[in-house]
Amino acid sequence: MHSLQLLIVVSLLLFGFVCSQCPNGGVLVAQGCTLSSQCTPYTTLPVTCVSGLCCTTTGGTSTTTCSNGGQLVATGCTLASQCTPYTTSPVICLNGQCCTALSSSTCSNGGQLVATGCTTASQCTPYTSLPVQCLNGQCCTTSSTSSTCSNGGELVATGCTIASQCTAYTSLPVSCLNGLCCTTYSSSTCPNGGTLVARGCTTADQCVYYSGGRPVACLNGLCCLTNSFGTTCPNGGMLVARGCQNALQCVPYARGCPVQFE
Repeated sequence: MHSLQLLIVVSLLLFGFVCSQCPNGGVLVAQGCTLSSQCTPYTTLPVTCVSGLCCTTTGGTSTTTCSNGGQLVATGCTLASQCTPYTTSPVICLNGQCCTALSSSTCSNGGQLVATGCTTASQCTPYTSLPVQCLNGQCCTTSSTSSTCSNGGELVATGCTIASQCTAYTSLPVSCLNGLCCTTYSSSTCPNGGTLVARGCTTADQCVYYSGGRPVACLNGLCCLTNSFGTTCPNGGMLVARGCQNALQCVPYARGCPVQFE
């Protein structure tokens, strides 16, 4: 008797599951979701959460159209980065929906639209391996020839306010010039004869990030490598940096050695 009751309960559950229909026409793989990310363990196909149902997107892509004209691939997002597991196409988050970005969408700089909803260029880097900038909330690829750097360097991104925002876009020394991320040249002249690694500094500690662990000084707004060999301090010690105002500012350059301010 108990076996018969159990069979009836299981049959009813299976019947309810099978009869549940996905609004997008996809296959139901689980129930009770609030976010699409909760559905991914149940299928290897693109999946979305629709009204508490985990539904595959038909044929690997959804037939539902988003407000931008793209295809719906998932729901429940707040950021575009949450949408990338569901598609190999450029994707954006619109009103909680993960929507593919149309390749025909136009950026004001003539570049390719890879995502929307940005406020800074750094938010765009997960969506492309190309140099990218944020223009009017759009992540757009940028051409290094579209703007000119005043230092003669190569433009790798735009929208910066400080040089540290530029390092994600190049492995070369870089500076922020008038909102442009521009590479700097080793041929640029530092007053001490060292190599220029960045611009716009006021203190030497702002240069450490760009020096690769080598001694560095801030000279006239230039981050310049210093040659500690052959340079003697008044106390007989080795010069590790310039531009300090107290000994604490020297500690990052001393590599664990005792240091004093002269």
